[in-house]
Amino acid sequence: MITRHIAFSLIVLATTLTQGCRHPASTKAPVAGPHVSLVTVGKVDPVLSTRVALWIENNLVAVVDKGTMPIKAPYTLETVCAQAIKERDQTALATVVLVGGLTKHGQTHGFVFNRIALVDVDMLHPTDAKKKGWEEQFTRRVEKESLAGVSYAMGMPACVFSLCALKPAESMEELDAKGRNLCPPCTQKMEAILGQKLPQP
Repeated sequence: MITRHIAFSLIVLATTLTQGCRHPASTKAPVAGPHVSLVTVGKVDPVLSTRVALWIENNLVAVVDKGTMPIKAPYTLETVCAQAIKERDQTALATVVLVGGLTKHGQTHGFVFNRIALVDVDMLHPTDAKKKGWEEQFTRRVEKESLAGVSYAMGMPACVFSLCALKPAESMEELDAKGRNLCPPCTQKMEAILGQKLPQP
């Protein structure tokens, strides 16, 4: 596990040094106070990214939507991470990147590296897309993983409480079963990191 993380870190750092910046600056006004950035890559439904932004904003901290980050295909989570590091908003506490259209998926549906939280949205699709309510199930999965990822990127540890959004999920069943919000102890830790109270969901 440690060797794999070291290898991944070297890949990301090497890619960061060799790639140029192509993402245009956001046209939206900067946010005063603590905030996180939201970026999309590839085929990500704008409705989904809006839902994620609102979920993070209503439960954690303000979100600045930076829009789509252009990247040459084919891309991997590692190359997306490297570019996101190079182009991130330096005033943001962290950046969450919703990634769609990967030609090859990793072993997990996301990871956190250097204040960047990446979520492979395609891996969170329910296997039975004909089942009633699958769209909401899919959206809630992305919301949970985005909130958890950006929290980890801000320095929060994983939680052992099964209903906390920061409880790592080992399967889709566990992801569906866990809560979408921070538990009270994690809420207190996050408020200490931010230096302010969290919004009341």
